[in-house]
Amino acid sequence: MLDLELPIKKLHIIKRLFLFKKNKKLIYDFIKNYKGKIDTAEYFWTKNNFLSPNLRNKKIKMLYSSFHSFSEKFMRKTAKGAIIGLGIIAQGIDRRDLILSPKKLRSELQLLKDQKEVIIFRLGGLNKRYLNAIQESTP
Repeated sequence: MLDLELPIKKLHIIKRLFLFKKNKKLIYDFIKNYKGKIDTAEYFWTKNNFLSPNLRNKKIKMLYSSFHSFSEKFMRKTAKGAIIGLGIIAQGIDRRDLILSPKKLRSELQLLKDQKEVIIFRLGGLNKRYLNAIQESTP
């Protein structure tokens, strides 16, 4: 899996802006030539070819509902033709991340029950409460 989300800190984006075109070509060439399975984690709002090429890579549309509020209609629409990424369920290094509750995770998994695949980010935070939420919402 390639994480194609931009850095959170704007300074990191600005520092590397001049490399964007070169890096995008490296990613494109890698995906084009790599023989294995490739998934790309991308923002839910990106269109094809924004950060990753529209080749054979599967798109994981990141719906961080721990940070944003999405309607059920929007989540279902976004899920069409993509893998949905949910999260996060554990804090990162700086310990300032908002966390998706087990109750909300259960609700979202039930909403997306027709999806063949859903990615849950930050499995380092998987504990009994999250495991129960996953088991209760899957067949």
